[in-house]
Amino acid sequence: DPAAAMQFIGTLPREQFTANSYYNIFNEWAAQSPTSAASQALSLPRGQNRDRAISATVYRWAQTDPAAAIAWAGQLPEAGARRDAVNNAYNAWANFDPQAASASVLALPAGEARNRALSSVVQTLSNRDVPTALSLIEQMPAGQARNNAVQNISQNWANSDPLAASQYVSALPPGDTRNNAISHVASSWARNDVGAALAWVAQLPEDDTKKNAQRNVVSTWAQSDPRAAADYWVKTDPKAGQDGGGTLVQVASQWAHNDPQEALAWARQIADEKIRSNVLGGVIGSMAGNDPQQAAALVAQLPAANQSNAASQVASQWAQNDPNAAAAWAAHFPEGEARNNAMSSVASQWAEQDPVKTAGWLERLPAGASRDAAVSAFTRRASQTDPEGAAVWASTIADASTRNNDIERIARQWLRSDKTAATNWINQSAAMSAELKQRLLPKN
Repeated sequence: DPAAAMQFIGTLPREQFTANSYYNIFNEWAAQSPTSAASQALSLPRGQNRDRAISATVYRWAQTDPAAAIAWAGQLPEAGARRDAVNNAYNAWANFDPQAASASVLALPAGEARNRALSSVVQTLSNRDVPTALSLIEQMPAGQARNNAVQNISQNWANSDPLAASQYVSALPPGDTRNNAISHVASSWARNDVGAALAWVAQLPEDDTKKNAQRNVVSTWAQSDPRAAADYWVKTDPKAGQDGGGTLVQVASQWAHNDPQEALAWARQIADEKIRSNVLGGVIGSMAGNDPQQAAALVAQLPAANQSNAASQVASQWAQNDPNAAAAWAAHFPEGEARNNAMSSVASQWAEQDPVKTAGWLERLPAGASRDAAVSAFTRRASQTDPEGAAVWASTIADASTRNNDIERIARQWLRSDKTAATNWINQSAAMSAELKQRLLPKN
């Protein structure tokens, strides 16, 4: 009795209510009477529960009468819900009758709706009927929908037959679609056979496509054997780790989530000072998610010249849960790059949670480069919701270059979202030079 089930879950306390409750009820309801389930789903208040009810209804309905399910989904009032429901119906249809679903989408008139339906069917068929999925892709026009379909089939096909998938993507025309498909195949293959994936990638031409594929293999490998993945990457790329956000740093950070002491010991033995600093920063920053005090103590043990990246990582992680403590810790650094980075990270994270309290903290900071860094980071967050307030804060930055760059960045962003209000503020602003105003508001 679906109606009784609906009444029952309405009496449950919030802590006993699960996200799948509506989906399960409407899935069963649609099996008994899809039209009744559809009517009830549309009567729900807009929100996630209504979305789940519509999704369950149309998916189950499409298993018995796909044409009726698609017709109902196509008349939903909200564009987003309508698009998702139609795609969901085609997914269900392709699961039990791929030939009929394929014929139906190919019969649709050319346009965005047809492309989305084709993408949905291809995504479903890529797990069960690759030849049909490939045939459908060939009939899609060039564009993002076709590119996405190629990525889906490459990744899913590689899970079951990586050799065939690798041959397919290697034969694609040069370009971003081929490059991304190769990376997807490399990742999927590495989940099942790292050695075979590496051997395939090794024979690719020496270019960015090969390097990206290697990165994907290493990132996947690190999930099961981070030490081996890290050692391999160091041997493969002599410059590994010189980029603070590069693959080696990501591998070490992931390693530290599961075994922080092993990751820390490995990072400490790296000979190159710059690479060691970047990797230690990633490891210590990852540790800060579970134990910020321990991570902060480890930062203090690093040479002063190597603390900046780690300080930024720790402050960012710590500020997510305790911004006051993170701010107090960041303030202990002397003026310099480490303090600038830590203050900037605290301001950015705190502003996302509570911009009012962040502003109160900024007001108490002493003048200096670290305050400028914190204010600059704050304005990047604040400008998304309060561009005028962000511009006022940016005007308090002491360094002229940073101040002017931030004000110009905020003004340009504001002009895109509310040209009238931004123009009025620019014309009246005393913080802008006449030259900057002219650049922002050129006279025709």
